[in-house]
Amino acid sequence: MNASASIPLARLAALALTLLTTACPGDDHGWVEASTPPETMVLSPSEPRVQRRVQVRVAPKPGEKLEFSLLNLGIEATRLAWSTPGENIPEVHPWLRVRVFDERDERLVKEHVLVFDRPELTLPWPLAFGPDLPKPLREFEATYRIEFERQGPPSDGTIQVDWRLDGSALTPYPDMKHLQLTLTLL
Repeated sequence: MNASASIPLARLAALALTLLTTACPGDDHGWVEASTPPETMVLSPSEPRVQRRVQVRVAPKPGEKLEFSLLNLGIEATRLAWSTPGENIPEVHPWLRVRVFDERDERLVKEHVLVFDRPELTLPWPLAFGPDLPKPLREFEATYRIEFERQGPPSDGTIQVDWRLDGSALTPYPDMKHLQLTLTLL
């Protein structure tokens, strides 16, 4: 490659770096974060489904008039374990499905299915979701239903899921005391 061909590439790289820097929140933005308390649930072939509801609310603190532009939510599984009935792993491996529904319109927002091929799983969690915000909002409130469902018979054993819901909202102020994010298990 000659020197004249490398100049446009260098300029292009500098332009890309400049655009990337301006697109990322800097010192004039801040993230407000919240989490639900950790929860443990056990799913069995006879009781294969558990539902949880969580209310998400983002709003400025009283007297504030700011807007937020992004809301991220994620189910973080801290432990996924399959307890098999004996010492050997059975031939039929159970699956676990996690589905998230927006109760405002009963729309399926996110779904993830995994198959247990061994007693403990390490996964690429959290399972991320969030509303599409077409423009900055002053307030947002929604209730999401999270369904954990385990395959029933012929699979055996129990599946333990340790999880929590994490959330973060982007505020235009670096001082995050102006915005409230609450995640409430119902």
